[in-house]
Amino acid sequence: MRGKIQQHMYTRERKGVFHDTAGYDTIAMSEGLEPSFVKKYVHPFCYYHAPKALREHGERDPSLYPPAVTIVHPETGDLVMGQAVFIAADFTGTRSTYFMHTYVIPPFRKEEWVRHPEMLFHLEAFQTAYDLSNGPILPELEVVPFHDTNILEHETLKTLGVSHAHFQQLLFAVMTSISGKKKVFISLNVPLQEYTNYALLLLELLYLYLPYGYRRNLGAITFTSEPETRTYIHVTFFEPGTLNLGDRSIEKQFVFDFSHGFISGVSAAVEQNEYLDIAIQHVTELKRMDDFFKFAEMALAGLPEEEKHSLANYNQLAGLYLIWKNRDFNLYLKDKRRFLNTLVKCLQLKKEEKSELVELFLRILDNEKMADDWSMARFYIESIVSVNNLVGFDEVCLFLLETLRFHHKDPLYLELWKIIECDRLAFESLVCYISNQPDYAYLLKDYFTLRINHLKLEDITFHKEIITNDFAAKITEDILRDEFLILKVIYKLINFPTESVSHLLKLLTKNGREQLNRILQRILCEVSSPIPIQLFFVAFETSGDGVDYPKLFDFLIDHYNENTMCSFIKENAHLVETDVLYRKSLRIYFITHPKSIWKDKKWRKELQDVNDGKFKLLLKEVEKDTVNPLVRFLKKTGINPF
Repeated sequence: MRGKIQQHMYTRERKGVFHDTAGYDTIAMSEGLEPSFVKKYVHPFCYYHAPKALREHGERDPSLYPPAVTIVHPETGDLVMGQAVFIAADFTGTRSTYFMHTYVIPPFRKEEWVRHPEMLFHLEAFQTAYDLSNGPILPELEVVPFHDTNILEHETLKTLGVSHAHFQQLLFAVMTSISGKKKVFISLNVPLQEYTNYALLLLELLYLYLPYGYRRNLGAITFTSEPETRTYIHVTFFEPGTLNLGDRSIEKQFVFDFSHGFISGVSAAVEQNEYLDIAIQHVTELKRMDDFFKFAEMALAGLPEEEKHSLANYNQLAGLYLIWKNRDFNLYLKDKRRFLNTLVKCLQLKKEEKSELVELFLRILDNEKMADDWSMARFYIESIVSVNNLVGFDEVCLFLLETLRFHHKDPLYLELWKIIECDRLAFESLVCYISNQPDYAYLLKDYFTLRINHLKLEDITFHKEIITNDFAAKITEDILRDEFLILKVIYKLINFPTESVSHLLKLLTKNGREQLNRILQRILCEVSSPIPIQLFFVAFETSGDGVDYPKLFDFLIDHYNENTMCSFIKENAHLVETDVLYRKSLRIYFITHPKSIWKDKKWRKELQDVNDGKFKLLLKEVEKDTVNPLVRFLKKTGINPF
């Protein structure tokens, strides 16, 4: 379809565009309209159901028959708007018919119509007849003339006998219909020949108080002889007196029969609804809501379409809007969690376009000062971390610090830090800030102490992103050095087992070294995957740079199987030559320990296959010292015991 506004005309004639025989068909249309589009999205809405009251009397005067205006938004993104009028006689002169003129506004032009309801509801250019001698091609249009009328100057609701409470219910029903499957049926207590004029007035008034997301989908017809459900049509104005209350399909819909004072289908959910309350206030004051709608469009940008059709979202956005516009935090204080949830959800997508929400978020933090409520503290910190890359960290740092300080002695303290850890930028910024503030250094000291102590191997994955040389250089407080270095050593040992960590170990204090050993030993108890050998040595290294091998062997025996023990000994066979203490400890283990793998023929064979001279000599010594006394005597006398 082309970029201009397209036209389409439909009636019963001798022949049409799609059929050469007499009957109902397109009789003329713009060249930019695709035949497939016309058949799928225009033809189904080319109909006119004349009023029963007039048909039963055989009325032939067209001026007494109300036109029917149809508005449809198909999934193509176009806006289809047509008007059907009663025609007393067709081309035969014997039968009545109807004539329909439709405009199709392309998607990129549609937004202008959505935001300016007068363009939809005050058109001047609907045709009621067409001379076939002019040919089947209608011009494409740049604009369609309309009356620039301010409907809020008219007392529409009062004229129609619709109270503000009923109008609020109507708004609720229309919004619910667009976001769901229920339909809205309305009957007005007005003269038939004026029916569509009043229907358009009420429809326009409803449209004025519908957010843009709903407007882009609202389908409606201003007159039909009786209620019926149709695809793409949400609001149907029907002829008074034709409602069949026994029809089960109608029973399930929203019905507003103002001609008989009957309303059904509207639940109590309409009461205490923030958005509807604001809307009715604007109706009462004869004000438009475009400022709020623009705020809502900004806030919901990037979210799925169903989120833009959620009345619950507009309730929450109404509160955010009032807080942002009036700096009134009373609504926020009533339900902090709900408002913050909405704010954070909206800031997750297209955040660079939502400066108003960023401003509002910072206002809330400034108003709160800190999260002293234990039940809300986690939620606040999660909210801050989730939008941290959007707001300036300096602006939220004080809130985080005061919250951490308040909960310093609570079990919650470490949990709050773990939430901050989830965002590298937030964590690094906060740690660097604290390390340069002596008054807050204890917060970081205690965090590192707590964190280093239940620390799991999987946590190292996180810390590898943070523990960089640049970051280390930013830690200025000496009291933090041990804890930071411990994390760095563990990270190096796990991720780069072949690299030396001796230069880092030398920087640790005695207490720091002992703490590192305890942590490594605990981690080694939990690991099931292949373990870097160096980890064992560091875990049992003494302050004098030696290794407590007896404890190391006991640890391997207590926490691992024979396979791990054998692998450890084989990989470190070379130490027999270079480390006297290791050689001595290994020999004692082989000879004296009740669980020595030397006693098992299978493992003994594996050890004897190791190709290392000094190691082989050690095994011969062990073999000599552990052999059965009788076997030793026989060997000494030259007799083969086997």
